[in-house]
Amino acid sequence: HYLRRFLTEQAQKTDPRIRILEAESLQLLLFEHLNTPEVLQRIELEPVRTYLDIAESPEEREGRCIQLAEQLSRLFEEYGYTRRDMLTAWREGKSGLKVEGEGAEDVNRDRGPWLRAEKWQRVLWRGLFDEDGSIRIYPLKGHTIEGLEGLTSPNARHENSKSSVSKSSVSKSARRRRSRSQQPALFITATDQEPVDPRAHLRRNRKKGDEVARWMFLPEAIQATESKLNLPEHIFVFGLSYVALAYAYIFSKLSALTQVHIFALNPCCEFWEDVDHRLNAARQGWISRNTKLDDFIDHDDPFNLEDPDDTPALRLWGRPGREYIRLLNQLTDCEFESCYRDPIEYRSHIKHAQPHTVLSHIQSDILNRVPARPPLDEDLENDGTIRLLACPGIRREVEIVADEIWRLVSTSESGQTPIRFHDIAVMVTDAKRQEYLTHIESIFKQRYGLPFNMIDRTLSAQSRVLEGATRLLSLPLGELSYTEVMSVACHPIIGGGIGVDLEQWRRWGEQLNVRFGADESDLEGTYIDQDVYHWDQGLKRLLLGLFMEGERSGNEHIFEVGDHVWIPFDVGGDQVQAAGQMIHLIRCLILDAKQVSSTRLSLAMWCKYFTRLFTHYLKPESSADEQAISRCIETIDELKRVDLEGTAIRYEVAQTMLKARLKRLDSTRGQHQADGIVVSSMLPMRAIPFNTIFILGLGEQDFPAKTPQNPIDLRQAQQLAGDVSPSQRDRYLFLETLLSARERLVMSYVSADDRTGDPLEPSAVVRELHFILRGYLGPSGLRHERHPLSAYSKMYEQNLIDHADELSSSTTHWLYDPVCSSEVIKGIRAKEMRTQLNQFLGGSTISRENLESAIKIWSLPNINQFLDLSTPPELDRDQSSITRLNLSDLRAFLLSPLQGSAKALLRISEQEVNDFEATLNDPLHYEYNKRFTLLQNSFWRGGGDRTQTAQVYDALFERASLKGEAPVGFFANEQRRLDGETLNTWLLNAHQFQLFGLDKWQAVSIGEGREFEEVSRRLPPIQLDIPLVQGGHVKVELVGRISPVRPDLGATLHCLLAGGVGEHLFLKGFLEMVFLAAAQQPLPKTFKVYLNPSSDFRSNHLHKSYYTPNPVEAKAYLSTIVSDLILQGFHAYRLPIRSVLKWRDALLRNPSQALKIRPEDPEYGPIKNLRPFSTPPSTFAIDLVKRRLGPWLNSEVIF
Repeated sequence: HYLRRFLTEQAQKTDPRIRILEAESLQLLLFEHLNTPEVLQRIELEPVRTYLDIAESPEEREGRCIQLAEQLSRLFEEYGYTRRDMLTAWREGKSGLKVEGEGAEDVNRDRGPWLRAEKWQRVLWRGLFDEDGSIRIYPLKGHTIEGLEGLTSPNARHENSKSSVSKSSVSKSARRRRSRSQQPALFITATDQEPVDPRAHLRRNRKKGDEVARWMFLPEAIQATESKLNLPEHIFVFGLSYVALAYAYIFSKLSALTQVHIFALNPCCEFWEDVDHRLNAARQGWISRNTKLDDFIDHDDPFNLEDPDDTPALRLWGRPGREYIRLLNQLTDCEFESCYRDPIEYRSHIKHAQPHTVLSHIQSDILNRVPARPPLDEDLENDGTIRLLACPGIRREVEIVADEIWRLVSTSESGQTPIRFHDIAVMVTDAKRQEYLTHIESIFKQRYGLPFNMIDRTLSAQSRVLEGATRLLSLPLGELSYTEVMSVACHPIIGGGIGVDLEQWRRWGEQLNVRFGADESDLEGTYIDQDVYHWDQGLKRLLLGLFMEGERSGNEHIFEVGDHVWIPFDVGGDQVQAAGQMIHLIRCLILDAKQVSSTRLSLAMWCKYFTRLFTHYLKPESSADEQAISRCIETIDELKRVDLEGTAIRYEVAQTMLKARLKRLDSTRGQHQADGIVVSSMLPMRAIPFNTIFILGLGEQDFPAKTPQNPIDLRQAQQLAGDVSPSQRDRYLFLETLLSARERLVMSYVSADDRTGDPLEPSAVVRELHFILRGYLGPSGLRHERHPLSAYSKMYEQNLIDHADELSSSTTHWLYDPVCSSEVIKGIRAKEMRTQLNQFLGGSTISRENLESAIKIWSLPNINQFLDLSTPPELDRDQSSITRLNLSDLRAFLLSPLQGSAKALLRISEQEVNDFEATLNDPLHYEYNKRFTLLQNSFWRGGGDRTQTAQVYDALFERASLKGEAPVGFFANEQRRLDGETLNTWLLNAHQFQLFGLDKWQAVSIGEGREFEEVSRRLPPIQLDIPLVQGGHVKVELVGRISPVRPDLGATLHCLLAGGVGEHLFLKGFLEMVFLAAAQQPLPKTFKVYLNPSSDFRSNHLHKSYYTPNPVEAKAYLSTIVSDLILQGFHAYRLPIRSVLKWRDALLRNPSQALKIRPEDPEYGPIKNLRPFSTPPSTFAIDLVKRRLGPWLNSEVIF
């Protein structure tokens, strides 16, 4: 970048009319060119015309056009740097790929597809560029664009919403100019006798003094200005491992004008003059610096860099850098000065001489181009300077590397050259860079508090501004769904900047049942015939709720205006400001999105709009956010400058170009020489020496990068000198890293698939290094150090025991292999101490309380220090704090301890783990709970009368439809039919149960309920005091809503909507009976539980009777369940109630047979992956069943 910037400044300073053409500018020029009908009439462009005409709509055609223009602009730019001879042939109207002479026919036949692609690319290129490789443009004066000014202005939004932005409001900001002789034949028809310039009238009308801008790529600019360049006396070029062929030509041009000093990075001694005289025999076959090749540019490997007799590492990985040196020697009269240092000689002559290592030997052989070493006859011990870690996953890989670093630094303190953290580099490959950097940042802080310094983290990792900006740009391209709009409005940088509860906004949005669309117009032509599901009605309902009472206040009022009907969404008077801010922000976002989605502007005007968009909506929360916003605005300003002609483009194209630039933004906070471990991807750290280098992510699929096949990339027809593919780039990067490690190189990769567990292979470069190391380490080459999935695996324990003597020695360099964390060492020490203590006590165990009382107080600190433990603080429980549990929490716990404890204790809800996005965007989805509630209310309010039940249902269904909770249109008719059948079945079942007078049944609420909740009685919560093991008590309140009951009959009726009837369904009625008894409600001696299914009626299986407990017994049973739930923590085992009932039935059939409880039945809840959990031991499981479910199973009345 610095070199390009310097050369650009020099060329433009020499000739102000010259401007360097960027790929985005060329993309827009090509886009306009491809949209010109006269251009596509050329017969050579038939493939392009066919590709564009496949589109089924103008928008799709424009999208194809801009994508093709983007690819071609990148390729044309690359051709300018790597295929200058081909472009020269194009200027002359010739093919740059077609060969002539002996064997040409076979070559051209093989290149047939490339020659066909070259034909239409040549026509497009000549339609844009003059003979000197420039595009001539001069500016037109004083043009304005209408339709943008009020897009983000709150004062102008209302007026702008009444009229759409004009699509024809775009005027050109520039025009391309050519003389008649310069105009290519692209615009000539078969009947024309001479070329005609369709824009000649604009050139004739050009005023005197207007300057023509010549836009060209950098190589052409240097060539056009080389005779006038005013260069400094010396030019120094640093840090280039290799360059494109065009830069080598530029260096040759500059060297004729001034002194150019190039500090080239090369892995080896390239010429025979570079090598010490002691290697005369080995260098006899090397070329001299004075050797120049003829026609080298047309050969795949003109410098014979893939000679099989050459050093394997250079042959496999070193071509880019070596070819760069050869090109400089070929194109210039260089005076080479060798600055090589042999690693082996250096280690022998430093102050504290160090032994030769495997790493230094291989580095020396690469430097001196020593031929391949044959494999040794037997394996030698690896000195640890080159290692390979096989890790089970990315997180474990980072943990293992952190352990290695900590061990390396801590054990080097006693040596002559202690290692400091800034001597260590951790590099990650590009394939999963962000994932690795995220784990490194987290684990390095948690593991040992390792200091680190990230160099090239993305801007999105530093601040969430980029994420908010990207969502803001994407909003107009979607359907304005709930997810899309709320992801923008509730983003911390957008909605969070105004100081509101964003979670409250999300809850309101869900309850308003907004699905997609800005207003009614977005739903025209669909089956939706009511004013529901879109944002306009949802926000109006929220606004009405600020001034009117709604369902929350017990008011079922409906607001009507003309043909529109809305139900106010009551949020309460204390939420007026938050609701108003939500309405304002979402309406502004939707209005802007609707306007720009149908607008066409020039890129410059779009950039002006983007600046206003970002400054209006993005609210920084920190200095990092402010810096990120500034970087985004700078990027917009840079993009604005690529608009040369003011070509009108759609919003989708403009935002795509901006997001591509934003994605490339990196954080500027990292510093190479700051304190701490240097963490970076490999590219910024290339050729920078470190004592120890760790390379993470060297998996087979991740490194090196694959070279994509592009059927229109003409460079792939033949590789020439100076070409560097992505695979060659990464291989050379690996070679540079290998040579940059002074003492150690540690490589790691993920050795198992995270889903299937299948083994994965390391990168191809690692396998190649393994092949090379057979000549240094023996037939086995580089050994894989495999680590287990768990950081506390027994493998570490065994290795630690095997190396117990080494652990006590501070001079041992390698403690144990593989290395494990200090936390593992603590656990192993504690386990060993426990084993020895049990042996001392004769095999018996001792409680912690007795152990502490038996040990003298003065020895406790020593024991804690040995185990690296801290004394736990005294528990300071707030005696006034109360734990509140719901009846549904206890029922869920009894149905499945695993799922129930996850819900109650970990507060994991199913909504957090289920994919509700499809539900939110699907109007056909009728949520089970809402449907069940509607049917239950209709059943009980109808009082058992079929006609009255139908009337209640119709009113409730219509209200649910207005709130977006029920289907509409013809789907509503089908739903009404199904619901009618369910209600009729429930009424028929109740009649067969001889349960009459349903209006007399009571809904009871225990504990706090909603203010206007429809219940018959309210009872205080049930108070429990649960004793703690450590002493004291914890206060628990039990609350819940009881299904409609008849206290005088001692009965409850549970309506069922789906699923079969099983014994476990009676548990809810039993718990409700226990709750009523604990609340000291009068009940008969027996309590009946009825199940009312929506299908098959079998009266003998649909009701049970239970003996009613007294209040003391009821509270004791509830205390047992609550104690098990809250005092034992998360219950990580499987004991589903259905499996328990099957076990009970089998035991009743054969009491003498010992059976195990097998968790074969499903357990529904927030935890989806049940494989890690197993059934507890049989004795323990049976005790749990007897304590928790025994009172239920034993209290059934048997007739």
